[in-house]
Amino acid sequence: MADLIAVAIDGTPAGQSALALTVQQAGKTGAQVAVLCTIDAAYALKFHDGRISEEDETEYPAAAREEFAADQLVRDAVDRLRASGIPAVGEILVGTPAREIVAAAKRLNADMIVMGHRHLSWFDRMLHPSICWDVLEHAICPVLVSMAEDDHSQAVGAIR
Repeated sequence: MADLIAVAIDGTPAGQSALALTVQQAGKTGAQVAVLCTIDAAYALKFHDGRISEEDETEYPAAAREEFAADQLVRDAVDRLRASGIPAVGEILVGTPAREIVAAAKRLNADMIVMGHRHLSWFDRMLHPSICWDVLEHAICPVLVSMAEDDHSQAVGAIR
């Protein structure tokens, strides 16, 4: 039985599929959920008080949009989980996605990581290495991978 499930989301169909699978798993096991969303360090504008200054918002609009979008994704996911009766918290991570997801799962003492898998061509994989593969290689807990197909999500998992 999992006490804490860490789910990595990113706003893609794969991330939505991972969230749907997390709802199923947490509902069955009674686990709490930590929703994780990673943004690139170049887009991290928040101060220690959790706010973005008006000056930064004006000077770095793309970064501000990235932070706002990540905040909204996490809030929506936490709300969805709580509406299903699942205790949930959310966190935005800053840095390299795989490294940050693994570190957060370890710090939170997560019993499982749930994440989506994007179906990329071999060429796309050369340009964008697999985050899922890196998490599978470095995680110290089981990793449940949700396989999303295009715009509709199917929660079919594989555990390392």
